Amino acid sequence: MTSEVAVGLVAPGFERVKEEFERNFAEWSEVGAAFAAVRDGELVVDLWGGVADEATGRRWEEDTLQVVFSGTKGFVGPTRRASTGSASGQRGLTAT
Repeated sequence: MTSEVAVGLVAPGFERVKEEFERNFAEWSEVGAAFAAVRDGELVVDLWGGVADEATGRRWEEDTLQVVFSGTKGFVGPTRRASTGSASGQRGLTAT
């Protein structure tokens, strides 16, 4: 996979994020995607690449819009588990 798959900003120290982003295209048949990360108020990753519309072949651009459902579950679950020792404990699903 060439580096032209992903375009955008990658701050020093975050190059691995770009590698993993590109790996999604190479190994998981990703068609088009975007990803951004902010650390301590600073944008450290802002990547996009691939195809936004397979029917027309329109490329994914910096301003391509995307609908996202349940986008925070992957971030909140590990945090909840770390703070309570159980993902279900905070929802009252376990006996005390």
